[in-house]
Amino acid sequence: MVIGAGALFAQRGLQLNKQNEIAGRWQWFSGAVVKFDNSGEGIEEGKDTIKLSYELIESDNKKYRVKWIDSKTEDTIFTDYLYLKNNGTFLEGKSVLGQIVAANKIK
Repeated sequence: MVIGAGALFAQRGLQLNKQNEIAGRWQWFSGAVVKFDNSGEGIEEGKDTIKLSYELIESDNKKYRVKWIDSKTEDTIFTDYLYLKNNGTFLEGKSVLGQIVAANKIK
C-alpha cells in the first residue's frame, strides 16, 4: 500500500507541476492583466472585485478551466476553457458562451 501511496503522490506532484505552467502574468485579449499564482488562484490587476481560479482539466492537451469570480459574492461571472500553447506563452480557447478567448504571457 505504501508503494501505491508513493505513486499517487508522484502523480499528484506531476499534475501540480503541469498546473503551475500558467502561473505568472498574462495580457488578456480584453486588455486585462491577470496574475495566476502557483496554487490555482489569480487576480485581475487593478480590480479588487474580481478574483480567478484555474484548474488543469486535461493534462495531455494542457487544457485549463479558468473561472472569473466576483470577490464579494463568490459567484462565477465567466468560465473559460483554454489551451496552453507556444511553449507556455499563449492561452487560447473559448468561454462557455462560445466567445474566443486568448492571452499572451507577459515576461
